[in-house]
Amino acid sequence: MSASGTSLVGRRSNNEDAFRVREDLGLFLVADGMGGHEGGEIASRLVADAVTRYFADPDAFTQPGIDLRDPQRLDAERMERAIRVARREVLAAATGHLREMGSTLAALWLRDDRALVAHVGDSRVYRLRGGQLKQLTQDHSILAELASAGARGILERMGADLEGVVTRCISSGGNSEPDIALHQAQPGDVFLLCSDGLTDALTDTQIAYELEQSAEPEEAARRLAARAYELGSQDNITCVVVHAPLVDA
Repeated sequence: MSASGTSLVGRRSNNEDAFRVREDLGLFLVADGMGGHEGGEIASRLVADAVTRYFADPDAFTQPGIDLRDPQRLDAERMERAIRVARREVLAAATGHLREMGSTLAALWLRDDRALVAHVGDSRVYRLRGGQLKQLTQDHSILAELASAGARGILERMGADLEGVVTRCISSGGNSEPDIALHQAQPGDVFLLCSDGLTDALTDTQIAYELEQSAEPEEAARRLAARAYELGSQDNITCVVVHAPLVDA
């Protein structure tokens, strides 16, 4: 596999996004921090570092309570534990002016023909296969949940300021429960992990176009971020592009 990521501060004064690309672990992450002051930067870095550190520790995979007989459940349990570790680290640091900080997380753990996808908040994971782009995550946000319930008109009456409000994030007081799903990966699949600074500016059609036009992950990540900025994104813009192997491992 090959992968690359990029992060632009964009039109913000500081960058509250973080990403990690660990091809050796098959692990890829995007985290979007929040909380004012420097809280967002700290929270996203804590989350990204904690999850990466968990997967890099071989002893973490032999902890009691994990059913080694069920590979699918085993993978999900590992991700759940990694996110719990991340939340504990955010909780420990959330004091004083940092008490409101938190972070979203979009994660992909790619191994052979298994793609484990996890997310908390509105950072997303997409898959491009055969020219078709599919969003593998559903935002934990007021907008997405009202739209799913067929009640988007309620949001229009409540005011546009609520559009960006997330209903889950990794924080000391919020709902940090991840959604985790296992997908079958196929040779040639392209995965995209991104913060909402990208998806607020680009449609699915535009995302698919940039992914298809780029032969390498580095080029795709750079083109996507630049295009989102060009089209007026007001947020930090972060994306990670992962190319699954063209032949089975």
